[in-house]
Amino acid sequence: MLFEFVRPLSDLEEMLLTHFAGQKLTMQRIYEQHNVNRPYIKIHYKKALTKLEAENKIKTEPPAPKRSKRLGEVTFGDSVTVTFPVKVKA
Repeated sequence: MLFEFVRPLSDLEEMLLTHFAGQKLTMQRIYEQHNVNRPYIKIHYKKALTKLEAENKIKTEPPAPKRSKRLGEVTFGDSVTVTFPVKVKA
């Protein structure tokens, strides 16, 4: 079953924070640059970014309150710009 090969979204969240640290890109560019040879599809990226945004780990433009909702959930369109914080080494 394909789902057995998909790593948890928390893994994707950490990968995104590390890979794009200090960068500002659209959701579409994040997906295009990161998904190659990885077991994630676009909806996984949108879910991971939505969670990171809700946890204040990334900044978005437009922010969630200014984006539309679908079925009660804030959408995360391809043109939403994401700003990742600079990763500080421990």
